[in-house]
Amino acid sequence: MRYRNTVSLEYIPATLKVVEYVSVHYGCPKCKTDEEKPNIIHAPVPPALLRSYASPSIVAWVIYSKYVNEMPLYRQKKDWLQYGFEHSRATMANWVIECTDKYLRVLYEFYHKLLLSREFAMADESPIQVLKEEGREATAKSYMWLFRSGEDYTPPIVLYKYVSTRSGDVAK
Repeated sequence: MRYRNTVSLEYIPATLKVVEYVSVHYGCPKCKTDEEKPNIIHAPVPPALLRSYASPSIVAWVIYSKYVNEMPLYRQKKDWLQYGFEHSRATMANWVIECTDKYLRVLYEFYHKLLLSREFAMADESPIQVLKEEGREATAKSYMWLFRSGEDYTPPIVLYKYVSTRSGDVAK
């Protein structure tokens, strides 16, 4: 008897679902009359990632798509529309900025210290143009600096830093 096994990969498209958290509040009828000590109990709800409807999974996917898959926000917006979810590029940009500042800054600082502890590091800057930057003209040059650890047989560290100057002080 012979068997023939075949294997195939199946693509299951992503789905969006609305998750609604309901917190029921219970109060003691006798305690409600006591203004000094009302006894109210309510069920906890998970803390919000941001002051937004964005879940951690949505924001993680936006960041992953932008930085790992190199998909700009305007293209991501088109993808989200196919799932029936309409929001602006500015909203996604704000999610990325707020989460980076609130949750990822500590990682950046950790890797920065680790990079400085290495034997040597490399740096390079690339000019970029930022159209609507407060206090600067749209034609002013800004720079995205890349800092990278050397080849020392340890996992590489690559950090980016946006600055408005090309000064050697940035590299220091």
